[in-house]
Amino acid sequence: MQNIDDFRTDVLKEIGNIGSGNFANSLSILLDTDVGVSIPNVQTLDANAAANLLGGPENISVGIFFEVQGDVTGLIMLIINLELADKLLIKFVNEGISEDGSFTGMQFSALSEIGNILAYSYANSISSLLQMDIKLSTPRVCVDMNGAILCIPSIQMAEFSDKILLIETHFSNKTIDSGAEIFLIPDESSYNKIMAALGV
Repeated sequence: MQNIDDFRTDVLKEIGNIGSGNFANSLSILLDTDVGVSIPNVQTLDANAAANLLGGPENISVGIFFEVQGDVTGLIMLIINLELADKLLIKFVNEGISEDGSFTGMQFSALSEIGNILAYSYANSISSLLQMDIKLSTPRVCVDMNGAILCIPSIQMAEFSDKILLIETHFSNKTIDSGAEIFLIPDESSYNKIMAALGV
């Protein structure tokens, strides 16, 4: 994929801003507390570099993945740290993560539904902005080291590039730092469609 010039980067940041704002509102409702959102970071990088954004490749996180379908194709990837995952699970199923770090089937189902709510809040706002039909697949949930989680998009997008285009946003509140990260990873043809829809 070619380098993104400054103007296109600004356009992608604005797309991320709109999606992230709705995402943060949904997360605030789920947690019943205010959640802050960072300015989106747009860059192309490999999976190892992306893992470092999340505190290092060996940190354990929850990854929730969606294939983006319709007028735009690619991936939406939600990464939730264990502290936030524990808070969400206590709220929704009255059962936090066990001391050995294992998850029950009910907890995985809850995380899948939470991921649906959050990812659709993000995708729907982008769909409205672009006037494009954007659908999401059934989510896949995994708990693993960041390095392993970030290998998934690099493998799936390898057909298009050895790098992945990330529109990455960080969410946190007073008690949770690096609580969640969301990545929009369009394939190259979809990236071009997005730019064309915005007249870039």
